Amino acid sequence: MTEPAPRATIVVVDDSEAILKVLARLLRSAHYKVVVTTNPREALGLVHRAKADILITDVEMPGLSGLELTAQARDQFPDVVRILLTGNASVDVAVQAINRGEVFKFVTKPWVREELLEIVREAEVRRAANREVGVPSVAERRKQILAALELEHPGITEVARDGAVYRIGADRLARIRRRARALATFLVPTE
Repeated sequence: MTEPAPRATIVVVDDSEAILKVLARLLRSAHYKVVVTTNPREALGLVHRAKADILITDVEMPGLSGLELTAQARDQFPDVVRILLTGNASVDVAVQAINRGEVFKFVTKPWVREELLEIVREAEVRRAANREVGVPSVAERRKQILAALELEHPGITEVARDGAVYRIGADRLARIRRRARALATFLVPTE
């Protein structure tokens, strides 16, 4: 009997070898292709070379935090689904993870095996949907909105560095806000 083909490619980053071994064994038993590293600075290269679908990373690591890593992954590989692991859950870290790295899920250590596998399955579905629809990241949508506003109102996205004040009349500001809302509604995909 042949083994099923790997379902998705997952890069796992944690400074603990023991955690990496446990996660790799768990994910491989569920037929995922797994690439691991204890070095967060080499993680993005692995995501690129492995053509990863999912990035799972610890939050607290020396040299580069998981928050910084997920933010960089969001910028370089916006369609890779990002999951954060932490032993020290806090609301502040969760908010930063969502805002800076557009993290899909936030998992606390120790995790429950079945729950972690379910989160990975959900991430796999999200990744497939991102590929199918070609959904731009929030950062890409912001860039699109700013570019459209700059076309309509030249200079709106530039900041004067000579100490001069850039003033916008109330009516022009109201038009800009309405246009920004319209563009945001147009550019944000519905699920």
